[in-house]
Amino acid sequence: MIFSHTNLKQKFTKLLLYKYFNLGKDYLVPFGPNNQLGSIMISVPVLPLWSRLSNREKIKAILKSKWLPENEVVLQMAEEIIIRDIFGTKEDFGDILYKINLLNNHRVWNFDKLSLKDKEKIKALQGLRIASGIKHRDVTSDYLRLKLLSYEPLICTLTIPMIFHIPVISIRFYLELQENYIFNSIRLSGHPLADDIIDYLYETESIQIKVAMSFHNLIILIDEIKNSKKDSQLLLEEIDAMSICDGIVNYLKASIEKTMILLALIFEIKGLGDLRTHSQKLNKLEKGLPEKAKNQFYFEFLWQQIQSVRLEQLNNIRSGINHKKGNSKLQVHSFVGKTMEDGPFLVMFQDLMEQHRKNTLILLATLALMADDLMFRLPFDEDNQPFIDELYKIGKTVFEELKLKNEGLEII
Repeated sequence: MIFSHTNLKQKFTKLLLYKYFNLGKDYLVPFGPNNQLGSIMISVPVLPLWSRLSNREKIKAILKSKWLPENEVVLQMAEEIIIRDIFGTKEDFGDILYKINLLNNHRVWNFDKLSLKDKEKIKALQGLRIASGIKHRDVTSDYLRLKLLSYEPLICTLTIPMIFHIPVISIRFYLELQENYIFNSIRLSGHPLADDIIDYLYETESIQIKVAMSFHNLIILIDEIKNSKKDSQLLLEEIDAMSICDGIVNYLKASIEKTMILLALIFEIKGLGDLRTHSQKLNKLEKGLPEKAKNQFYFEFLWQQIQSVRLEQLNNIRSGINHKKGNSKLQVHSFVGKTMEDGPFLVMFQDLMEQHRKNTLILLATLALMADDLMFRLPFDEDNQPFIDELYKIGKTVFEELKLKNEGLEII
């Protein structure tokens, strides 16, 4: 049996750390000063901490039969991990989301208004996020990132004032929210349609995560097809990819429809889901939405993206007349005997990802309107003024860096 030098070294290091020094495999570091219910815990592995030591430091530790990583080093690595795995890069607005969420973690939270059903929904969403995170730890791709700052930078800045009642954690692959905080704020506000709002927000966020996971599965299949197609007429992976595209289209359509109902519920417009046609729903929304909502600078983007013509574009991919006649891209003949470059999947991936971006921005804009409504129902008190002041400083810096005019945007 042959052992490589690398394998022997790894085995010795693990034996040293876990048996000789009697350390666990990782350290759990709370995000922020308050280790409270709902706060993010960062898992910092011991092995990389040991690897950062010089040989001299390692020998010294072995001779003393004792070693613990320095607290500053652990905290530095924890910051690197949480930015890499959760908040993302500047393109993901990750640097700002990191700052405002860290600031929010300095506040003391109380989730005593959550119902048992609320907690079940929160647990389910957390489970979906964990599953998505595991996928990306194993295999990921830059093509799966939304990079919303490049598309709608001003709408991304809405996350700053929103965090008072609706903390947005990440917009890397989908809109990731801190549901326990949001659900509790909705309950605390006494909104008469709180049950329905939480139900539809739960459904819409579930769809967001499922869409992101579907894209992850799709890009893996696309890579397999690219490497395996060669002279084959048809691969099983192509059938699987077609099915995933079908599913994504359905999810994207459902996301728009549920976000519209969520928008209606925020402003106490009832019965939108009972209407049969999309145009009827739009008419009811237009009549029911208050002027204060329509006057927000981001409302025009939201309104344009939920028009009937946008939904028809999605319908035509899968259930439109071309699909029924067998002429759409999502038909077997579109990729039989064709290479990846000549087939439909690369274009389909780009088109569907573009719609996922728009849906994420639509939901973000809708939640920004809900944040305004919650602020009206739950205004901040004097105790929160230091938090508001720090939040304002972050927002002001962001606008200066982006060189954007903040006309129409109210930073709390």
